[in-house]
Amino acid sequence: MRIITIQSVEVFRLLKRNEIYLASLPKNSNLTRPYKLMMEQYHYLHSPIFGCVVGRLSNFGGANIKNSVILELEVPDECVNLQSYVEWNSLINYMENLSIWTENYSIFDFATMVLSGIDTIYDNTVIQATIPRIEPKWLVNKYTITKKFLNLHYGVSNRLIKENYT
Repeated sequence: MRIITIQSVEVFRLLKRNEIYLASLPKNSNLTRPYKLMMEQYHYLHSPIFGCVVGRLSNFGGANIKNSVILELEVPDECVNLQSYVEWNSLINYMENLSIWTENYSIFDFATMVLSGIDTIYDNTVIQATIPRIEPKWLVNKYTITKKFLNLHYGVSNRLIKENYT
């Protein structure tokens, strides 16, 4: 599966040295609990790595863009888990503030639903891809993050990822 991800320049350098990149859990963050749930669900040993599927709507809101690059990867399908970007962000928000949870089922049931994959993909569904690591052999290309890319894919916009990422 072709995906793109925003990673630090150091990750790119690591891959160029033919080393596998394994992400660390964020420290003291509202993301720690949701990430741990995801790691448990997917049997990841390390923090998930997020990306977007080429040919699908994208949103890189939350990605650290300082000293970062866009990595284009060709990842074996069995290494990729897909989630709805909107539902994943809802899960993070609910886990951060459980007092706003009003459903008749538990937050952990909701987490299981979000992380169990996507049953129906509509054209307007923003899909995020998560992978357990980045292997050097998956690297297809590296791109500089441009203002155009940020305007199209970072924050509140949901735009189609095509072949030209800059």
